[in-house]
Amino acid sequence: MEVLRVEGLVKRFAGIVAVDGLDLAVREGEIRGLIGPNGAGKTTTFNVISGLFAPSAGRVVYRGEDVSGLPMHRIAGKGLVRTFQHSTLCLEMRVFENVLIGRHLHNRSDPVSLLFRRGRWREAEDREHVDEVLRFFELETHRDALASELPYGAQRALGMAIALAARPDTILLDEPFTGMNPEETRRMMRLVEALRERGITILLVEHDMQAIMGLCDRITVMNFGRFLAEGTPAEIRADARVVEAYLGSSRRAS
Repeated sequence: MEVLRVEGLVKRFAGIVAVDGLDLAVREGEIRGLIGPNGAGKTTTFNVISGLFAPSAGRVVYRGEDVSGLPMHRIAGKGLVRTFQHSTLCLEMRVFENVLIGRHLHNRSDPVSLLFRRGRWREAEDREHVDEVLRFFELETHRDALASELPYGAQRALGMAIALAARPDTILLDEPFTGMNPEETRRMMRLVEALRERGITILLVEHDMQAIMGLCDRITVMNFGRFLAEGTPAEIRADARVVEAYLGSSRRAS
């Protein structure tokens, strides 16, 4: 069953076409990779799917509903939540408070009301859920630490914890392994697998090919904003078009 479909997606910025007629379908329960050389349009695609940008043409369909151009909070409220390439944390707030903010998508109170205990919200339920999310990401020992005090890998995990606090059905992970050492990468890979075991569908943008090949059921490749190839990790690894796209990008950069 398809959970997410992108049809003929186009995103223009003035005279630049960042995404050019992309088609993409993600099945429920899979880990799908979205890869390509730098500038291929991957993060822009995430930005349009998640509602940060409106599409210039085409549409985004989530669970049978056209969500094209809806604001990010409304798309997230439907169960489609994203993380960002660079951690967007409240660094001078405690870990628990950062994750509590993620709960506001399932609460009528605004985030400030949650923190200062105003409004009609189920405090005990919210706090119990936040503690469960912290345990899942092995952050419970950092519960009362400032986000700025966390090691880099734990900050990346906290960004994912904030997304999970919103109880998503589907998560868009934007380069979750960036800047991690090998041990942090292995730990994060285990967490991504564990998210899938919870029934969450994952669309993943990443440059770490070892992580992509080790995690993904299928991989979609973009180049110059367009669809280039799709298949299993083994098929993508052997695809001459993909090899040329990456090698060609390296030659141009040098």
